[in-house]
Amino acid sequence: MKRHKLCAILNLSKNFEELKPLNKNRPVAALPFGCRYCIIDFMLSSISHAGIDSVALFIEKSGRSIYDHIRSAREWDMDSAITGGTFTFSQQRWKHRHFMENNHGQDYYGDHRLFMKKSRAGYVVVMSGEYVLNLDIDAVVQHHFTTPADITVVYQNVPAEQFGKKAHLKFLEIDEKGVATNLKEAAPEDKKLAMNTEIYILKIDTLNEIMDRANADGVYADVGEVLTAYLPMYHVNAFEYTGYLAGIDSVDAYYDRNMEMLEEAHFNSLFHSSKPVITRSKNGAPTFYAEESEVREAQCATGCEIYGKVYHSLLFRDVVVEQDAAVENSIIFAGGKIGRGAKLDYVILDKAVTVDEGVELCGTRDAILVVPKNTHVTKEWRP
Repeated sequence: MKRHKLCAILNLSKNFEELKPLNKNRPVAALPFGCRYCIIDFMLSSISHAGIDSVALFIEKSGRSIYDHIRSAREWDMDSAITGGTFTFSQQRWKHRHFMENNHGQDYYGDHRLFMKKSRAGYVVVMSGEYVLNLDIDAVVQHHFTTPADITVVYQNVPAEQFGKKAHLKFLEIDEKGVATNLKEAAPEDKKLAMNTEIYILKIDTLNEIMDRANADGVYADVGEVLTAYLPMYHVNAFEYTGYLAGIDSVDAYYDRNMEMLEEAHFNSLFHSSKPVITRSKNGAPTFYAEESEVREAQCATGCEIYGKVYHSLLFRDVVVEQDAAVENSIIFAGGKIGRGAKLDYVILDKAVTVDEGVELCGTRDAILVVPKNTHVTKEWRP
């Protein structure tokens, strides 16, 4: 099969109210996941394995947390001095507001067009920034060219009872030939739904045409949402993704999907496929386990020091759990310090949180307690 040059557009503009405060100053894609990764690593890894070296990131607000993580994108082979690169377009919310207040016939999608033109690609992959998955884009590309269509969309069959009530999700009607004929509303009788992952492959010329339509119709949104809106006007093939998929759209979803990484089947499904997940390397000492420590059903990243008890929890880099402290059913972001005798249960500590000696922080399975970044938790602290 002829090798076609592709570029990629990642939409990092979705901001879920149910994720606060975890997404207060960062896009969903910048959230840490699985002890040593960021959510954006999964998309960049899929793109890198497909040989795509030009990627545009459209970010809702500040992109500082994304810039800090990907740097030159060397780990994903996107740092060539000759071609390609990672190009960021932040403050999309401000741009949208400014455009709506000062629209005098300009092209809302000018940045997208300029990026695609400079990439010198013929095709574009569009992805949405809230998903954790390990997608073989080469397989999607092959499907696109062996079953000709204007657009190929990636979907996954999901339980209707679990996903059907989420208003932001979109579902597809797919016929017996694998053609996505229309969008679908979830119905009470549905057992399974074909969930649109907002991952698309199409010609750049086709995307330019769709953006022309959107401009003419006054539709100004991220291109993933635009493509979803205009799908019924095009011949669209559907590619079924059957691997691990997690949509991070709430604190509960973030907690549950991370905790799934403590289960061997889920962990292997995501990380032990034929395509490894790439992240920015950070060298550090192995975790230190004191003789009196007790650790069960846990993942601990490099640089941690464990003197107390850790059960059914995930600890990111450089976390310290002091003597007689107990961390259960919790997620501790990098740099967390848990004081002597402190007790944590069903808690998410954002980065660099310090918990004083003897403090007890207790959420529940149905109400996870989230402590914001850089908080110093004393006995007087209240959420």
